[in-house]
Amino acid sequence: MRRTWPLQPRGQRIHPKALGNSLLAKPGTRKEDIRTVLAHPVALEEVKPWLDLEMPDVERQPAASGGAAAKSVAEGAASGIAAMGPPGAARLYGITSIVSGIEEGPHNTTRWWVLGHAIPAPSGHDKTTLLLTVDEEGFQRSLQALAQSARVLAVYERPGKRSPDGHRYVIDVVGHASQPEIARLLADRAEFRLLGSYPRRY
Repeated sequence: MRRTWPLQPRGQRIHPKALGNSLLAKPGTRKEDIRTVLAHPVALEEVKPWLDLEMPDVERQPAASGGAAAKSVAEGAASGIAAMGPPGAARLYGITSIVSGIEEGPHNTTRWWVLGHAIPAPSGHDKTTLLLTVDEEGFQRSLQALAQSARVLAVYERPGKRSPDGHRYVIDVVGHASQPEIARLLADRAEFRLLGSYPRRY
């Protein structure tokens, strides 16, 4: 999922959504007819145990997304090509699902970020997401300052793109941005940017 960092602090909500993979092909295609499977690289890893067991000899080719893989199958002339993608892609592109429920388990979820222009008011059970941009030398100092202001729940590293030792970290903490400790951190530490505060779902 491509993320666009907001120029100004905006409200943000995170919705975890379970993902499923299906083997999608042209109508009339049988599983044993398939010689090539297209899928996003992450999806290929997720379905690897199933492919290794059920279709060990098929060629596996990466695609830009599950939707792109399904579109290639729908628009292609070859009948021995299938896609790994969401079941909805079959309806969208006029192809069919040969096998459904191909994933590692019920906890195969992705967090979707929904950005808006306003931050919700405190609910009493909130989470705040911050963006930290810092080099390796300053990372520990920044993290120590953050730990003194809020309880850290998770840290996700993203490429810095400006220098070899520069990094960006998406950090979830307990609490709302309006709380004095978090507000003071944002005012005093320029390396932190507020992405949003929202009620906690888990």
